[in-house]
Amino acid sequence: MSDEAQAQAALELRALQRVIASGARALELDVVLDRCLEQAMTVARADAGTLYLRDPKRGNYRLATSRNTSPDSPPPPLTVDDRPADGHPFFDHVVVLSVDTRRVGFLRLLFKQKPALADSTLNTLEAIAAFEAIALEKARVHQQAELRARVAHALNDCAERLLDPDADVPRLILDFACRLGRGNGALFSTVFERDGVQYARIVHAIGDDVKLIGIEMPTTAPYLREAMAQHAPTVIEEVESLDPSSMIGAVARQQGTRAFILVTMRQAGRPVGQLFVKSNEPRVYADAEVDGIQLLASMAAQALTREQRQAAERAEHARVAGILEHLPVAVAVIDKKGAIIHLNDAARSFAVRMGSDDPDWRAGMARLTVLDKEGRQLPYDQRPLARAFDGVTTASEATLVSATGHRVHLQTIVVPLRNSDGAVYAIMAAFHDVTELRELADAKDRFLSIASHELRSPITSLRATTSLLQLDPNALTDEARRTVLLSRIQRQVDRLSMLVERLLDTTRLNAGELPLDYADGDLAALCQDAVEHARLTDAEHRYVVDAPAPIPGRWDPARIEQVLTNLLNNASRYSPPRSEIVVRARLVDGEHAAVDVVDQGPGVAVDQQAKLFTPFYRGAAASRKGGLGLGLYITREIVRRHGGSVRVTSTPGHGATFSVELPLRPT
Repeated sequence: MSDEAQAQAALELRALQRVIASGARALELDVVLDRCLEQAMTVARADAGTLYLRDPKRGNYRLATSRNTSPDSPPPPLTVDDRPADGHPFFDHVVVLSVDTRRVGFLRLLFKQKPALADSTLNTLEAIAAFEAIALEKARVHQQAELRARVAHALNDCAERLLDPDADVPRLILDFACRLGRGNGALFSTVFERDGVQYARIVHAIGDDVKLIGIEMPTTAPYLREAMAQHAPTVIEEVESLDPSSMIGAVARQQGTRAFILVTMRQAGRPVGQLFVKSNEPRVYADAEVDGIQLLASMAAQALTREQRQAAERAEHARVAGILEHLPVAVAVIDKKGAIIHLNDAARSFAVRMGSDDPDWRAGMARLTVLDKEGRQLPYDQRPLARAFDGVTTASEATLVSATGHRVHLQTIVVPLRNSDGAVYAIMAAFHDVTELRELADAKDRFLSIASHELRSPITSLRATTSLLQLDPNALTDEARRTVLLSRIQRQVDRLSMLVERLLDTTRLNAGELPLDYADGDLAALCQDAVEHARLTDAEHRYVVDAPAPIPGRWDPARIEQVLTNLLNNASRYSPPRSEIVVRARLVDGEHAAVDVVDQGPGVAVDQQAKLFTPFYRGAAASRKGGLGLGLYITREIVRRHGGSVRVTSTPGHGATFSVELPLRPT
């Protein structure tokens, strides 16, 4: 054997030994590919080489690795004879890679000179191919297993992070889509209907696809229609194969997309959108990658649907909370330990007003006295809140009395809140302050009582006088007796007339039908006239007018005189005999004037001062006096309709001052 043949045999033997020695150890596909090609080229003394692997799914061969070739000098087409392909300087020799007669790829060795391969060399190449075919299958299976493990780990990681209530769900989905599909960008759309046509609108994107957000296309568009119809992902490994006139093809080219996966997201079998992950390079997607994107699409559909449902629930909760917050009815939710879970604005204001704004309901309620509708104090276990914790729904009227004596009438309903097993975990109390309504009802009752009494007195006096005339007709012929009787009748008629007029004024005020007849006048002169009239009808008190200068202005003189008369009558009614009543008129500024009526009566308690000007209200001192409780109410309304105001200042036991302020001209 020649030295060259011996060297070749030794070379082939060493190549086989390296293949056999490393075949069992190498599991990285790239390592096996490089070693296989390197050993084959070494044995055959080839100038260049390529290795193609068969894609079982697609049924074709793809270039896996190459040596001594470049984009400028790609491998020539396969030839079927012993001459090189046209335009290429290489001869080639092909070695098939098979496992159990199943072809898994082939080696292509390239030579610048026509090769003369010995039988031993061909046998060695066949042996290398047999060993490497098994190693390649083993490495490919290992690679697929590793890829599926990475996909599973990524999906598990994504699922855990999607459970975070603060997670940015759209961003997570798109980030993991790029991670699973080794993408350069990703987006997803939602499906909606308009005018009977179904559309997909891009709503989220990352990378340079952000500018596509808002684009809409009908779901009947090419490629999108197919993706909507099938459950398997649409895999495009070369965008150049798409119809350039289609919208998806045009947009993909515009964005520099070379390959992508498009899959429809479904929830309960219903399409809710599409997930798209792209590559800026041509790609051959592994089955694990495609399956991972499909699983991610299912997770995304559930997560997005859940997020939409939660967003709708939050919006509904916010809407209900907003309604509750602005209701004029106070609403409170309290747990079993007494802690306040929620108070709306009306409830917070009420708590502050009652001085019971304690975070512990029990501590706050301990400072309040609860009375029932009849005014009896309720023991703790009979209070509506306590009964609700026992599972009893209560609707009732109650009165709360604060530690300072402030009294509030409430209409309440208290409902127990139960968990899934029926146990009461909290209560909800809704209560409305009906103090004004209660006081109005009380005022109505007082008015009926007072009116009947006030009207009965003059009627009784008139009836007695007429009875006297019937019994003694000669009384009319006796001038002295006639004068007394007629005077008595006149007083009672005047009294009835005044009562009826006040009732009519009240009706006119409530109906907004109290017209004002403006005229130029002098407020100081009106005060003098009112005092003169008071002196004629009341000799028991001393009246003093302090109005040194005219106060010209424009008012309704008759109504202003009615105001002054009402205030003087009020002062005389409550002032002790021979006491002094002072009327002061003065200019406040260049636009307003004021009148003060000062008496020396019992005064008005602070808690009664605001109520004096309400209809039918009569203070503590009024219970011993006559009247309907309308004079001050009518006074306030007349002054208010002139654009002015009236107030009282008083210290109990030291008299009261009623002050009226009026604009000089109508506003």
